[in-house]
Amino acid sequence: PILFVHEDNNFAVHTSKPRRHGHRGVGKVLKNFDIDVIQMRETDAYSVFRETLKAISTIKENKGPVFLSGRYTRILQHIGIIADDRNEGYRFPEDVSSNKRSDPVLDFRNSVIQSGKASEEDVSALELEVEEKVANSIEIAKKTPFAKSTELLTDILL
Repeated sequence: PILFVHEDNNFAVHTSKPRRHGHRGVGKVLKNFDIDVIQMRETDAYSVFRETLKAISTIKENKGPVFLSGRYTRILQHIGIIADDRNEGYRFPEDVSSNKRSDPVLDFRNSVIQSGKASEEDVSALELEVEEKVANSIEIAKKTPFAKSTELLTDILL
């Protein structure tokens, strides 16, 4: 069993979903494949955590995959290649500014500090540690050769 996590920002690469997709929702498509779909209504960290626990419970109970989907606003660029994609014609600076004000990651960061569970210094140190791990992982990935085609079905249950 597997948990698929879908962060839906209403874009498909650099175009809005309605212009790109021939369906009205991935959840409706997946139900045809007997995949349980959990649609998250809230995107704050606590709600996502609760819904993730629910998804894991569903996986264990039903012995099958679950698709956990939530509607998100994207703050950063789409695929990491373009440093700033606000000039690509599908997002505008005022949209990005508006989205930053409702960023669930920033909201969680602030709530942890305001609650006294961690200090600004603790959170900043953790953020730096994560950034270093991500940068290191990217360097490892760049240096790692692609798997051989004979590995394509390794560990896949057919």
